[in-house]
Amino acid sequence: MAKCKMLRSLRLCRNGMTDFDVGGYCPALESLYVDGNSLAHLPGIEHLRHLRTFSAREQVLASRPAAEACSRSLLKNLDVRNLYISVNPTRCLQISQHLLNLQRLEISSMGLEELPDDFGQLTPNIRSINLNFNSLKDLRPLLNIKRLDELLVAGNKLARLRTNLAVLGKLTTLSKLDLRENPLTLRFYPPTSENRVMSLRRKQSDQNSADRFVLPDGDPDEDRDYLQRLDFETRLRRRVQEIMLSTQCRNLRELDGLPFDKARILVKDDIWDRLSYLGVIRKAETSEQHEE
Repeated sequence: MAKCKMLRSLRLCRNGMTDFDVGGYCPALESLYVDGNSLAHLPGIEHLRHLRTFSAREQVLASRPAAEACSRSLLKNLDVRNLYISVNPTRCLQISQHLLNLQRLEISSMGLEELPDDFGQLTPNIRSINLNFNSLKDLRPLLNIKRLDELLVAGNKLARLRTNLAVLGKLTTLSKLDLRENPLTLRFYPPTSENRVMSLRRKQSDQNSADRFVLPDGDPDEDRDYLQRLDFETRLRRRVQEIMLSTQCRNLRELDGLPFDKARILVKDDIWDRLSYLGVIRKAETSEQHEE
């Protein structure tokens, strides 16, 4: 194969490729899509200095060690801005260098049990990160990300409300957050299992493949009806979380697939009265929210 020195964009998805010296053949690439192949590694990926978008989702490999090695190799390019490597199994990302140009990262459905402790230091400029459908319990590795706007972490194992909210409160630029289908949001919303992207093995076109890694938006009217049917204890837990998020994440505009409606959160109903009685709602917090 001759060098393609002028080629800027290349899409080679679902071709069963096992080897591709991308650095040797296509040195000027700006976007590369190799989803659904069998590439254990991509020689030369670190040398593509013009690469801005790289997608290598769901590499089909014979063993777990090969999959782990694949995940490591996909994180070697220092210039990439948009990186999509979902459905490449690994328990913990291994990042050996700073990825200062990285702005959008999709690492959904990889079996991640934890992020590196220094994740935020190594990727400080991420604007959007999709961590959906993993097994994460702790968001503290996200600290030190300076301008995070979108955080998707649905379908994980987040259970400790105050610990994780303390992290979210330090992500001051956060405007979109999805915590659905975690233990801390159990039964907060109508079931989404029938609409959820559970069929990650289902064949889909590349055009809508990104939809596989997010939950669909909620319906505000359906949610309003569901809240009226919800038992008091669960409504109480949901309201506590919403109030805490409203005080910790001042720029939040979308929560769990729905507009973040502070007016509804501050309505003085039976839930509000109970939370006031329990001391969850403090006058200083509520007066500050009303001023906003």
